[in-house]
Amino acid sequence: MNRVFEDQLMDIQSDMISLSLEYVENKAETVYIYVVLEDGLVSFDVFYKIGGFISEKSDVNEYLSEKINDSDDIQFSLLEYGIEDAEKIEVLFEENSKEVPTEIRLVYDVKNNSLKSNYRYDAMYEKNEDLSVSDVFDAWIQEEKSKLIT
Repeated sequence: MNRVFEDQLMDIQSDMISLSLEYVENKAETVYIYVVLEDGLVSFDVFYKIGGFISEKSDVNEYLSEKINDSDDIQFSLLEYGIEDAEKIEVLFEENSKEVPTEIRLVYDVKNNSLKSNYRYDAMYEKNEDLSVSDVFDAWIQEEKSKLIT
C-alpha cells in the first residue's frame, strides 16, 4: 500500500473510532467496530468494553456510572455516520484500484491507544442467504464476552 492511501485509510478509521467514543463520552476501555462492504451491502455497528463488561450500544448505561444519552435518535445517528465512513472506505479502495474488503473488524484499546484491524475479502453474505450481518455481529459480541469469562 502506498503511504497516501494508508494515511487516508487511517484517517477514516480514526473518524470511526472517534465517532464511537463520542457516543459513550469517551468512557469505554475498548471499542469494537464492525463494517460490511459486500455487493452493495454497507453496514456499520459498534460495541464496547466498559467496566470490564462487553456492552452493545443500546446497553451502555448498564455499565456506566454516569449515564449518557443513548436515545434511539442518537444511536441512529451513530450508525448513520458510521455508514458514511464505511462508504468512504469503499470509495478510497476503489479510487486506488484496490480490492474492497467485504468485512472490517477494528478493535481499539483506549488505554494503550492501539488499534487492531482485520480485513476480510471473501464474500460471506452473498454465498449464504440465511446469514445476516446481525448474526455475524452478534456472534462476535458473544466471542468477546466468552474471552472475559475464561
